Formats: sequence, structure tokens, C-alpha cells
Amino acid sequence: MRRVWHLDLTGRHGDQARIGTWNPLGAERGQDPERVQQAVVDACASVLGWSDATHPRALTVLTKCVEALVEVNRQAVAEQHPERQTTLLQVPTLLGDALFRAWVIGSLPAETARW
Repeated sequence: MRRVWHLDLTGRHGDQARIGTWNPLGAERGQDPERVQQAVVDACASVLGWSDATHPRALTVLTKCVEALVEVNRQAVAEQHPERQTTLLQVPTLLGDALFRAWVIGSLPAETARW
């Protein structure tokens, strides 16, 4: 059994190279959206030192952003397009890009979109 893996990220293998990725907001394996949302928000809050007492607004904004992006991902997978899933890196885009935000909001259930 091999216990050591060599990961070559230099790109020298051209189109045959594999890139390891992980999307914590991913829904392609049937993850429970609420558990994904809670785990991601808890992890971010822990890393940033946020709590309900110290950063309640920031936690609310992050929670709603993650909730929206996880829903977009759930829909992408349901429509057989897992490659169209969003990532945590799109939280700033969701907050700052009106066109992207409108697209995301248009993908949400009415009650979630109203928030």
C-alpha cells in the first residue's frame, strides 16, 4: 500500500493533468443543504473569530449568502449540470455584482428571495 502521494501541481502534464478540488458548497453527492450551510458558516465564523455576540450582522449576511449559493448548487445538480455550481469565492460577487445577484435571487424560492 502506498502511504505517500506525490501531487504535481506544476502543469507539466498539460491537458492530462488532474487538479484536486473541493467545493464546500457542493451538492453533487446529495448533501443536505441545511447541514452544508451550517457547516460552512460555522467553519468561517470559527476561522474569523465571529460569534453572535461580536459579529451578528456579518454572520447573518454570510448565512444568507451561503444559503442562496447552496440552493443554486442544489438546482444545478438537479438539472444535471454539476459543473455550474457556485463556490465560496462567489460570496463577494453575490454582494457586489447586481447582475449576478439578480440571477441568484431569480433562482431562489420566493420566501428565500424576499429576504
